[in-house]
Amino acid sequence: MMIPVHILTGFLGVGKTTFLNNVFDEDRSNGQVDFSSTAVIINEFGEVSLDHLLVEKGADGVIELSSGCLCCAVRGEFIDTLERLLARSDEEGRKLTSIIVETTGIADPAPVLHAILAHPLLSRRLTLGNVVTLVDVTNGLETLETYPEAQRQVGLADYVVLTKADMLDDKPDDELLAIVRNLSSAQLISSEDAMPVFALEDGGGVKSLSSLDLKTAPESRHTKSVHSFAIVDDEALSFADVCSFLAALTAHFGARLLRVKGLVRVKEEDDRPFLVQGVQSAYDRCGQLDCWPDDNRQTRLVFISDGVNDAEIRSLYNGFSNKIGIDQPDRVALTENPLAIPGV
Repeated sequence: MMIPVHILTGFLGVGKTTFLNNVFDEDRSNGQVDFSSTAVIINEFGEVSLDHLLVEKGADGVIELSSGCLCCAVRGEFIDTLERLLARSDEEGRKLTSIIVETTGIADPAPVLHAILAHPLLSRRLTLGNVVTLVDVTNGLETLETYPEAQRQVGLADYVVLTKADMLDDKPDDELLAIVRNLSSAQLISSEDAMPVFALEDGGGVKSLSSLDLKTAPESRHTKSVHSFAIVDDEALSFADVCSFLAALTAHFGARLLRVKGLVRVKEEDDRPFLVQGVQSAYDRCGQLDCWPDDNRQTRLVFISDGVNDAEIRSLYNGFSNKIGIDQPDRVALTENPLAIPGV
């Protein structure tokens, strides 16, 4: 059985450790989610590490990384830690059901996810769980306007959790919510409703996709390079076309395509969807699920990118799904030719 690795991220000061404590408190009080076989890895940037002292979890389940930022300096140490964790679990015969990684506030989650999924051995034991990003409603607007790291944290999220709402006299700022929705297709929830975010359904971090907002995000007056969009399609693709499409995404966009997640309807077995989980150029055990998670049998793919034009991805998909489209030279001739007939 694959072990899900959940990522808890969010910019400096959003309350990640407090949130983690609250999740564990909920577990002890009502037992809805069992964390008894969960390992927690905490990464704190700086010479003195304190977060591991604040997490109310048995010391045997908490591992601390403190020599640098998880997305850069300690990525090798992080991989080594995961390998030792799995080895110890095997040696002691203790079942490890999940891993929660709390990143430092300045970490870019994409390299962290890629480090797991691209590793030839770890990718056989570990799967991507949920990326949970915390946003402080009191400072979130300024943070997202200022720091690209915060934008990428939100863009890669499966869940965006709003923290410190109790410090507001009114509801969170509409402009903040618009920016979050422009950056991400994640489910937006309050910290009070966030207890189940580390519970995993079949299909990994994709969940059932019913929780994802596949509609066009509201326009924001702020231009951000990180954003998300979705492709929803009634037609099925062949297995060969799905594989070719994923290979083409890697070849064309590489690391600029931060994450791809979703379900694809395939011609060969229409009653079993094809699960897609990708981070940059690594894809996490893409393959068929036993059944559709809901009654919707459409292809539903969510793309989170940095500096990629949505039309490029859509055009690439259309090429593998045999949809009719105008070649680029013809399009230019029709739209930029001064002799072209208006409206044609």
